[in-house]
Amino acid sequence: MGYTGKGVRILVLDSGFYKHHEAFQSTHFLAEYDFVNDNPNTFDETTDSDTPGQMSHGTSVLSLIVGKAEGKLYGGAFEAGVLLAKTEDLRGEKPIEEDYFVAGLEWGESQGAHMASSSLGYHDWWNFYDYDGNHSVASRAIDIASNRGMVVLMAIGNYHLSSLTTPADAHHAISVGSVSPSGHPSPFSSVGPTADGRIKPEISAVGESIYVASYSSPTSYTRSSGTSFATPLVAGGVALILQANPKWTPAQVKESLIKTASLAPQFIARNMVPDTSEVGLKIGFGVPDILAAISYQHGSCESSCKNGECVSGKCVCKPGYYSLNCDVPYIKCQDWCNGVCFNERCLCTSTRNSRCLDESIPDWTCDKEEYNDGEICNFCGETSDPDCMGFTKEDCSTTETSIPKQELPKYCSKPSQEPPTPPLPFQQIPQAPNSTDGLLLYLIGCVLMVAFFVFRIVKAR
Repeated sequence: MGYTGKGVRILVLDSGFYKHHEAFQSTHFLAEYDFVNDNPNTFDETTDSDTPGQMSHGTSVLSLIVGKAEGKLYGGAFEAGVLLAKTEDLRGEKPIEEDYFVAGLEWGESQGAHMASSSLGYHDWWNFYDYDGNHSVASRAIDIASNRGMVVLMAIGNYHLSSLTTPADAHHAISVGSVSPSGHPSPFSSVGPTADGRIKPEISAVGESIYVASYSSPTSYTRSSGTSFATPLVAGGVALILQANPKWTPAQVKESLIKTASLAPQFIARNMVPDTSEVGLKIGFGVPDILAAISYQHGSCESSCKNGECVSGKCVCKPGYYSLNCDVPYIKCQDWCNGVCFNERCLCTSTRNSRCLDESIPDWTCDKEEYNDGEICNFCGETSDPDCMGFTKEDCSTTETSIPKQELPKYCSKPSQEPPTPPLPFQQIPQAPNSTDGLLLYLIGCVLMVAFFVFRIVKAR
């Protein structure tokens, strides 16, 4: 069909870019800015204050989108125009990097970017229950950019079961996971759902041993693995979708991807409910079929809106559903949690170290194979165990968990083996003073004080 990304403007936000590599000699660089050092050069110069290798990651990612080296490497959209934003500081993970990201996204939008791709993620200052698309300023910025017409793709992260990353949790982001060449979930790829029950990642691509340009010399190449390299592969495909369908909205692009991906038939057969026990939460709707997505036919709002109401041509979802056509249900805690659900939050349980809530467990899905190595503890107050079966109640608020203390339930533990301390004999318990006697003494004191002041006044005269 001859699609090469021509005419599409792609914003790439990353760590820095080695533009002198041979893979970029024919690349259409439109503009660039370094938001870390506040200068218009994203190249890692010797006079720069960057860490050595600052541009390594960005160079490899960029090559998969717009790189072109005859007989060596072709990016998915090698004729697209590219905007470069350096927002990642490798000297250390700091919250200000989210501000750099937002600034880069705003700058790209002002430069006319049709789409953005980023293989960055932040998690050091967040916990799972913040990954609802509303806490991170970077996630909120993506939703704003999407509402203004920009398609945004984000890597889901490389933390497997232990963490998602932001801003991949954004409502309108197309989050990308990694699979092996055979289509199995990569062991490092982060999994969903989000804290509010949305499927993440939505799409996955091969992210293992990917051939990429290397910053070490103008002709160097290497192989790298991670969701960082799955994401630009999908981004190149999205550029082709936009070239073929320039009037599509970000929501329509996302819809075309998920409805034509490899697992779409299974999702549609289950009314878009994922197989939460297996790959449904690990690779989302599957591997994209870009050619099928280009040809996808969108229905009208009236014919496609499944669980909502059409308002001004847009499907407004009723509670419990989301997506362009309101046909994807939110996942409930009990659908994916292998621990105990409490206020729609999953608490991991383990009998290791004789603790019911194990502080060492960071995983919100409480994977049975990795985390529950024995009998799941009973929680006090459950209908199956209303009286703790004779066990004592202890407050969980002293454990290191990400759940607010006031929301923690109580759990059952074995009573102490030490004999209880006997109470003091009745006659040895100190008695509180009689309240009537105390009032009488107070009144006498007040009368004496008034008499003293009257005496002083009379004497002064």
